[in-house]
Amino acid sequence: MILSDPLFQALFTSALPKIIVKANAPKFTFVQSNEAYKLASNLDGHDLSGRSLEDVFGPTSSTLLIKALTEAQHSNKAVLISLSESPARQPAVCQSEIIPLGGNRQKPEYLLIAMQDMAGIALKQQAIDEGLERERILNEELTAEKAALNRLVDELRSSQEKLFNLNQTLEDQFKHRTEELRASETTFRNLVEQAPVAIALLSGEGLVVGAANPKILTIWGKDEHQVMGKPILEALPEMEGQVYPQILKQVFETGIPYEGKEAEVDLIRNNIRETGYFNFINYPIRAAAGNIEGVMVVATEVTGQVLAKKRTEESERNLHDLIMRARYPLMILRGREWVVEIANQQIADLWATPLSQITGRRLLDILPELADQPFPELLSKVYSSGEAYGQEEESFYLKSAEGPVEKFVSFHYDPLFDDHQKVVGIIVSANDITEVVRSRHLLEESNRQQKVLNEELEDANEELAAANEELAASNEELIQSQEALLNTNRDLSESELRFRHLVQQAPVAISILRGRELVIETANDQVLRIWGKKQNIIGKALHNALPELRGQHFLNVLDDIFKTGEAYYGNEEKALLDHDGELLEGYYNFIFQPVKNDLGETGAIMIVGIDITDQVNAKKELERVYEQASLSKKAAELGTFDMDLIKGTMEWDARCRELFGISHQKPVSYEHDFVPGLHEADRERVTALIESLFDKEISNGEYDVEYRTVGMEDGRLRWVRAKGKVFFNERGEPVRFIGSVLDITDQKRDEQRKNDFIGMVSHELKTPLTSLKAYIQLLHRAAIGHQDPSALKALRQAEKQIKKMTNMISGFLNLSRLESGKLYLDLADVNLNALIQEVIDDMKLTVPGHTFAFRPSGAIHTQVDIEKIIHVISNLLSNAVKYSQDGGFIEISTELNKDFVIVTIKDDGIGIDSNHLDKLFDRYYRVERTNTRYISGFGIGLYLCAEIIHLHNGRVWVESEVGHGSTFYFSLPII
Repeated sequence: MILSDPLFQALFTSALPKIIVKANAPKFTFVQSNEAYKLASNLDGHDLSGRSLEDVFGPTSSTLLIKALTEAQHSNKAVLISLSESPARQPAVCQSEIIPLGGNRQKPEYLLIAMQDMAGIALKQQAIDEGLERERILNEELTAEKAALNRLVDELRSSQEKLFNLNQTLEDQFKHRTEELRASETTFRNLVEQAPVAIALLSGEGLVVGAANPKILTIWGKDEHQVMGKPILEALPEMEGQVYPQILKQVFETGIPYEGKEAEVDLIRNNIRETGYFNFINYPIRAAAGNIEGVMVVATEVTGQVLAKKRTEESERNLHDLIMRARYPLMILRGREWVVEIANQQIADLWATPLSQITGRRLLDILPELADQPFPELLSKVYSSGEAYGQEEESFYLKSAEGPVEKFVSFHYDPLFDDHQKVVGIIVSANDITEVVRSRHLLEESNRQQKVLNEELEDANEELAAANEELAASNEELIQSQEALLNTNRDLSESELRFRHLVQQAPVAISILRGRELVIETANDQVLRIWGKKQNIIGKALHNALPELRGQHFLNVLDDIFKTGEAYYGNEEKALLDHDGELLEGYYNFIFQPVKNDLGETGAIMIVGIDITDQVNAKKELERVYEQASLSKKAAELGTFDMDLIKGTMEWDARCRELFGISHQKPVSYEHDFVPGLHEADRERVTALIESLFDKEISNGEYDVEYRTVGMEDGRLRWVRAKGKVFFNERGEPVRFIGSVLDITDQKRDEQRKNDFIGMVSHELKTPLTSLKAYIQLLHRAAIGHQDPSALKALRQAEKQIKKMTNMISGFLNLSRLESGKLYLDLADVNLNALIQEVIDDMKLTVPGHTFAFRPSGAIHTQVDIEKIIHVISNLLSNAVKYSQDGGFIEISTELNKDFVIVTIKDDGIGIDSNHLDKLFDRYYRVERTNTRYISGFGIGLYLCAEIIHLHNGRVWVESEVGHGSTFYFSLPII
């Protein structure tokens, strides 16, 4: 059968639209149509078999075609028909040829309809005519340039002679410099060995110990043969798990030095694990080309100093704690100025002076009245002699608003020595014995008066002897009662002092208000800070001390407590308080606690509160942020997910459920909802990516991926982009995974349509371009035969432009294949250096104005797709040429690094701003600047290069600085 013949099928599936119908007029049933016809007729995906021509195109559109088909069937001859609008809905004028197939001489079995775009043919002829005209103009220009070329040849010969002489000079200089460098290296190694500090040199990305002087070997506790030539973690395995290997790696990768001060390091020295402290600097070692070759470590051990300092700090802390916790007045005076370095609250109570006005001030500035009292002289004697001094009882006078107040203390002065046994201060301990002394004085006075009375009574008559004896007994009982009263008074005083100390030092705000007038009896520093007031409000009524409370409800609440006797609790209550004339808004948690007497009557109110203004404001701000985030999420139609990795639960919001085709609100899980909801082609990739998220060292928990979902209930396919973050606890274990999901289905469809269009256009352009290239090659051979230099030059330029267009079309085709997942690698063994040299040689022929220098690193053999790697190298070299001026220098090099080879292409061009570097390999991204807007390109070259290298399991990156050129790198695995 003719339709199944292979030759007929090869012709039928060509690029021209063709259909076959049965010769069964007037129905003309569809039998077969090629892909070109379906694309041209917008009927891709439709089954036309068995349908009539009129059924497919309608009676109006098919009338003229049916008439021509009927004529071809009856005549059994080919018929031509021109249509302004063919059934294939072509926008341009089309010519169709109807050819009878099969059957016999009376009637064919089938009719073949082949369509041709006449407008396209006319456009192609017009393009040929225009090309011929441009060629004529080029020939005229080339004739004029020929003479200039001859002059350039003469200049080139002269330059070659100068270059030869210069090269000879450079070789001599290079030989001399090599000898100097060898001597310099020997000197440097001697300096390292004899350096007074510990030095080690670590080479390469593996940080291999290349040199280590005796100082650092002593610090490491290792012999030279134990560390030389080994990676640092192999030489010092105890560094595993410590931060220092990561610091060294960071210095090697970033080139930024790192300095450590008194760093704590665990080392195994002489088979003993011990902790040392070191000052060190890790400094990057750069090669002449600027790349980092290793890291220099310079260290000094300061373990002794650090431990001594820690002991000193510990001693000072203990002394400070001792002073602050002491139950009696205690302080330290520094220097001969008697500056109070530290003092406890008991000193402040003894002097009736706030503690904040004592610390850091001179003793005689705090209490100038002591200048005329014996204490300064006694302090000077202790400071000069270094001998302690103490007294069990001494009186001193303090100034007060009511005049001088006499107090009694027992005290002791102990000298404080430095490391050289020089007196630098005095520890003062004291005890307030005022009440004890006054009670004793009262007792002594009472005894004296009693003695006088007894002497008078002894002269009385004997009749009063019995009464005298009874009075003596009563007096003895009185003395005992008085002593008991003194003891009780002393206990009450100490209790009151302890209570006041407790209130003053409390971490919460405390105040006591006495009576219904709410007189402020006690107010600690915390409540004064909240109120914005000072100690002078003590003794004032609350409404006078804080007049801003009038009109607020607090005064009424306090008054009600006197009536009800019940406490009042405030939670996040707002209060307006005057701070230096400014009315500030604050929020507080507090309790108003009634203080009752033995009869159950409320005589005072204790206020205990805390300032939570910052927390309330933070909560309000958080609520505002949550609201803003919620609105943003709704506006962007984002879905959100939240996985608790400890509990093993997962939560999806309504939008996330919608994107996975779920309408119910039942609990969802990773295994039963997320994984089955992934498209089969994406499932393995996405689940492997998520597994890597839970390893902090691999991914740092960053999640950003595109994949397809298939609705669990509606079966609908959707494209989504998911972004999120895994959070880890202090042990590096994953505890939570949260993120958002965005529907990108429409975007993906637009990209697919664009890629289909690019692929179709590129494919259609490739055929005529191939033919044009063949014609030019024929003309080139003819021009060689005719010895026509002008024509040869013009044709070379034409070949150059065709090659440029061919590369561009290949790029578009590769882009289309890449986006559709059809870009495959055809791997072959190759000498990479030879391949690079071949591309450079081709490039030199087309861009003679630039200098190319290739510096290979030995023989490098690997497996690559030769055509695609040539595309990468050519693209990077072309960019280096485009973005540098004529006469620019382009350096290409290869370097082996473990299992990879790194290829470097460096230019001295205009450079790239750092803001563009991270987007440079994105699709269609171009750096738009005034000096680059006229440079050709579509922004797909670097994108394709990156994708090709990634397909080879390599990596591509760039370093650049505006005005200082760019350096592009890519790595390939050595197989």
